[in-house]
Amino acid sequence: MKKKFLFLDGRMVKASDGLMEALTPGVVRRKGAFETICVVRGDVLSLEDHLARLLKGLKVLRVRASFSRKLLAGRIHRVLRVNHLRDARVRLAVWEENRRSRIAIVAEVFKRYSPSRYKKGWSAVIAETRRPQARFSHIKSLDYGCFRQAWSEAQKKKRDEAILLNRCGQLVEGSRTNVFFARNGVLYTPLVRCGCLNGLTRRAVRDLSRRMGIPCRVTAADARALKTADEIFLTNSLIGIMPVTTLEDKRVGSGGPGPITKKLIKAYCGKKHSSCPPRSKPL
Repeated sequence: MKKKFLFLDGRMVKASDGLMEALTPGVVRRKGAFETICVVRGDVLSLEDHLARLLKGLKVLRVRASFSRKLLAGRIHRVLRVNHLRDARVRLAVWEENRRSRIAIVAEVFKRYSPSRYKKGWSAVIAETRRPQARFSHIKSLDYGCFRQAWSEAQKKKRDEAILLNRCGQLVEGSRTNVFFARNGVLYTPLVRCGCLNGLTRRAVRDLSRRMGIPCRVTAADARALKTADEIFLTNSLIGIMPVTTLEDKRVGSGGPGPITKKLIKAYCGKKHSSCPPRSKPL
């Protein structure tokens, strides 16, 4: 079995299971930020956007970044080379500990979902865990405990994702995704002030919807709005746009990807986002 390595505080170290777990967001309980980045056929997707968001978040959190974007990019490519990875997910985390900044870069094999999985869609539940009010909820921070709890709920119920509400009962996001839903030809997504991250794929989808003439509104919505939606889909940098076809054990819409979801997936894949399903077929 090949040894795996990760980058930690300036050097490459053996990536044991225990160390990998210890460096997971939500387990690292320090002030800091992280990014999850998709790598396909050696191409590190949206790297500059991810690095820009990370450094911006660290600045807001007042965590000193003693490195440049160029250095971070070089370290990511080094981790990929050492582990002989061309299709991977990379997690880059920076945090403050004992008045110094620490950095970890972990890379693991990532296999994209098949076209049939996008056609089938994901199942989701409304999490019992609530997203607490957080001053820096718009930052992809290491304050990730509630999302780990929600993900654990989804796993216990054998569902693909858990969608969180805030303490006011408003929709926020999934445990690792942004949420969109459609009703009567209009697309909706939660307001950032409700507690969601303005994800890179979320931004891309909103931009695509504008270009395609699909009305897209950011709004404060509750669970009922989601449960009565015609369509639901989730987004992040690894999955792209994933339809939700079952929510709380009930069929969403027709039980398959809806017309707006299909159009956006086609447009998103047409822009050659490699987080689309391989050899994508019509849904």
